[in-house]
Amino acid sequence: MSGETGVTWFPLAVTVSERSDMPKSVASAAMACQTEVVDPPVEERATTVDLLALINRALGKTPWTQEALAAHMGHGQAYVSYISRVLSGEKPLSAAFVLALPDDVQTKVAKLYAESFGLIVVEPSSGDDAVRQLVSGLCGLLATKTLPTRAARMAKVP
Repeated sequence: MSGETGVTWFPLAVTVSERSDMPKSVASAAMACQTEVVDPPVEERATTVDLLALINRALGKTPWTQEALAAHMGHGQAYVSYISRVLSGEKPLSAAFVLALPDDVQTKVAKLYAESFGLIVVEPSSGDDAVRQLVSGLCGLLATKTLPTRAARMAKVP
């Protein structure tokens, strides 16, 4: 497998590791054969999402403290200082750190990440709660609609 790039997919990040025997640049002959620009213009690129800011926002919505995070991640009190530095941006954010976060924090980060692209994220529901949400949604849709002109005239009471 010499000369291949190893790609590991994580829930919110992609890490590409290059082997030492891989070339660092494309040969000039290959570049001369290139017919299209591969990199899209700046205005067509997706909005950059600050993963660290999303993690901090998600942690702010949960009861997790840095001490509790250190314990959950399997480290002692000395790790609290490291967590503080990562969350403040002093230390780099690694994929291992993101994967070691509690599931509820990862869920909130994923929700915030999706919402940053304009998606609407709805948590699954069941039973009475699902029925209540369905009915309130339908009533909300019906309440915003106005009657057609002819029906509005017929509904008027003299």
